[in-house]
Amino acid sequence: MKTILPCLLGLLFLLPAGAQSQTANTGFAEALPTTKKLANSSKKIVDMKSTLDLAMSRLEKARDNKDIIQINCVNEKLSDIRGLLKISEEAMTSLNEAAAKRDKELINHEFTKISIAAMRVENFRLEVEGCVGEMSQYTGNTLAEVQIDPEIRKDDPVTVEVVPTFEALNTSRPPAVTGSR
Repeated sequence: MKTILPCLLGLLFLLPAGAQSQTANTGFAEALPTTKKLANSSKKIVDMKSTLDLAMSRLEKARDNKDIIQINCVNEKLSDIRGLLKISEEAMTSLNEAAAKRDKELINHEFTKISIAAMRVENFRLEVEGCVGEMSQYTGNTLAEVQIDPEIRKDDPVTVEVVPTFEALNTSRPPAVTGSR
């Protein structure tokens, strides 16, 4: 009982804060009239489609160059762009239906959904433009110039026979001490 009471009190404090932050995020959607929301949403979807076209053209170039690194990079972004575009098109349909019903809450929700998707697709556009492949990593043949210091000794210390400075005292093996052979 003692542990349940603090948990419930904590939840009571968190619920109003969560509701306030949610209304703060959707505040920009409520400020625009419905006609502007419809126009902005349509424009954002057109922009997302142009980003999709850009990504498709980058993918074709990467395939023509047979650049696996760039193909993988663009494919990853392309699948995310397609998914967000599909969500946005469905939200646009729902936005049009909500506008016909004059449902303000649903209009704001769908407009916010399209706006967030548009921002994410714009980030993916920048990432697609930043996708680099093998061509950017290959800089050409390496040219190495070797300069040998004339002060370095000419003989090769590895091949020169080493002469011991003293002779070993006992080179023969002593006889076995045990009876085993």
